[in-house]
This record gives sequence, C-alpha cells and structure tokens, in this order.
Amino acid sequence: MNERDEERLGRFFDGELSPAEAAEFEPRLEAEPQLQAQMMAMAFTQDAVRELVADQVAAMDFSGFLTAVEERLPAEPDAAPRTVEAPKQSTALERVGSWWRRYWTPVLISAVAAAGVAWFVTGRVTDDVSGGSIVVEGVQNDGPQTVLISQPEDDGGSTVIWLLDDEQDDGEGFSPEEEDPI
Repeated sequence: MNERDEERLGRFFDGELSPAEAAEFEPRLEAEPQLQAQMMAMAFTQDAVRELVADQVAAMDFSGFLTAVEERLPAEPDAAPRTVEAPKQSTALERVGSWWRRYWTPVLISAVAAAGVAWFVTGRVTDDVSGGSIVVEGVQNDGPQTVLISQPEDDGGSTVIWLLDDEQDDGEGFSPEEEDPI
C-alpha cells in the first residue's frame, strides 16, 4: 500500500470521496486484505478516542465553574452606561497641518531630490551643446520660409544661417534630379 492508497482510504473513511470515487474504491477495499486491515485499525482508533473523550468529560466536574469565573471578574458598579463623545470635527487647515506634521520629512526629501535631478539634467544639456552656448541674433519670417541666424556665444565660433522652408509635401519625396535642399 502506498501513500496515495493511504490518503484515499482516509478520505473514504471520513466520507470525503465523491460517490463515483467511492464506488471505484470499494471493490479494491473488498479485494485487498491490507486495505481492510488498515480500515479496521482506523475504526478501532476512532472508537478508542471517542470512548476516552467521553470518559474524561464524564469525570469532569463543571458544577463550580461558573461561580469561579464570576469571582475572578472585577466587580463593576451599577452605574449609568458610559457615554461616548463624538470626535471633534476638524477644519481643513487642521487636517492639512496634521498631515504635514506626519509627512513633512518624505515630502521635503522628495522635493530636494527632484530639484537635484532637474538641476543635473538642465545643467548637462546647456554644457554639451557644441562646446558652448548659442546666441540667436535674429529670426525673419518671409511667408513659408524662415531665416534663423545664430552664432556661438564666444568670439571664436562661426555664424550659422538656417533657412527653414515650409514646403508642401507632394508625397514623392526627394529625387536626385531636384535641387539639393541644403
């Protein structure tokens, strides 16, 4: 007999098998003497435990139990029932103040961290642009075209003129025969 047989026998003994499982297991129980012996041992153990518990319950004396429990309880005066006051309604400002007193540290730490990240990110972006800052000297719109003139902030750089064209897209794209847009 293996563990699965013992588990199934226990479920059969406790009445936990479905009718189909019980009908499938009963012929094995009748045919195998080892299963029958185990079933009889389980029944004997169950009867012995029931008898032992019944004997112990009969031998117990509960006659003074209630009085013993009542003697251990503290005496309560026969007074009017206690009234419970409703909690005081707080204003919105008091609730915000209470929240701030509890959570000011994480809020402050989060704000400092966010400011540090913003400073780090913005500081890096302006420093990495072509070796320095760029000054835009003028912008001129002429219909669909825009001219943007810019030069580096320091004197050693070259002036750059950007011609931005607002072309209509005909869906064909750029072909080598056309004029170079640069």
